[in-house]
Amino acid sequence: MNKDDPYKKKRSKKRQRKWLASNVQKDDSEDELKNSKKSMVYITHKINWSRILCTRRGWIKEFNDMIANYVSYFKEISIFRGYSGIVLQAQFSSDGSNIVSCFEQGSILVFDTKLENRVEGVQFLHDNNNIVSCSSDDTIKISNLNSRTVIQNFNTNSTGLTGIRVSPNYCIIASCSRDKIIRLWDIRSGQSIQQMEGHLDYITNINFSLSGYKIISSSLDKTIRLWDIRKGYEIQQLIGHSKVVTNSQFSFNENIVISSSLDKTIGLWDLITGKQFKQIQGHKKGVTNVQISFDSLFIISSSYDKTIRLWDFKSGQEMERLQNHSDTVTGVQFSPNGKQILSWSWDQTIRIWE
Repeated sequence: MNKDDPYKKKRSKKRQRKWLASNVQKDDSEDELKNSKKSMVYITHKINWSRILCTRRGWIKEFNDMIANYVSYFKEISIFRGYSGIVLQAQFSSDGSNIVSCFEQGSILVFDTKLENRVEGVQFLHDNNNIVSCSSDDTIKISNLNSRTVIQNFNTNSTGLTGIRVSPNYCIIASCSRDKIIRLWDIRSGQSIQQMEGHLDYITNINFSLSGYKIISSSLDKTIRLWDIRKGYEIQQLIGHSKVVTNSQFSFNENIVISSSLDKTIGLWDLITGKQFKQIQGHKKGVTNVQISFDSLFIISSSYDKTIRLWDFKSGQEMERLQNHSDTVTGVQFSPNGKQILSWSWDQTIRIWE
């Protein structure tokens, strides 16, 4: 074999990526694209994955621009620490300028992502001045960040709230709980408008579809269920995980679902067939959270193994691993512009990666 074969070259101590391209020209004219021969582009990544891409000359620049948004060197740029208690959830505001978080002992904090200002304050509403939160007393509250007051209080009559989500049009709040029930609330009046049952054990997480007409739920019963919120009943059930499903989310075209589980896997599901068409493995312990990027090209996940991992959506290959947390990473999220990753952990820190 040729000594210059990139697969035979040893990785450097820094284990940096190597991009090797042969016979690639910058001329991307239509004639050149039609007449040029295929070039082989070898990409060797620092985390034991490699891919060979056949691409026509002239396309390599567009590929570099696309992949660089995610693959090139996510580094930790901010860390919020020094707070007592485990971080249960965190979220970017819609403009990416603030983070809202909730802690095990019951406090809610809001941070400025640039100045790291701590503001008393778990999801932002559309104006980024109000937040909605749920607590162990089974109430849902809407609070104003400027006045630091609760402006609306929902008595849910639930048993053990486990999560909330706000619909894309900010008109409905969905809640899930240990009593296996999903409840929908009118955000203005605070009145209950729908109640959906079907899970056999308590619900770990819920998410809206982008259209806002469907909800997806995950549960200790190892299933993922889809619900039509207009009709108020279950429309599909996805079965395949062998342990608790910790999170699930629609793709942006709503044809695919991704899920995370304590069985250490990430599942990709085709909603037309109702079958799992891909299973991503790599985490050494249970996967706590998963999210798909806004362009549906990449997946991020967090785990009990203390790592955050970036995956290629199509191939399922691991692309990057972030390992600064010292305890279970309970959640991850892409920023609205896709250039940052937010993570939170049992190590009592919230971190931003760019």
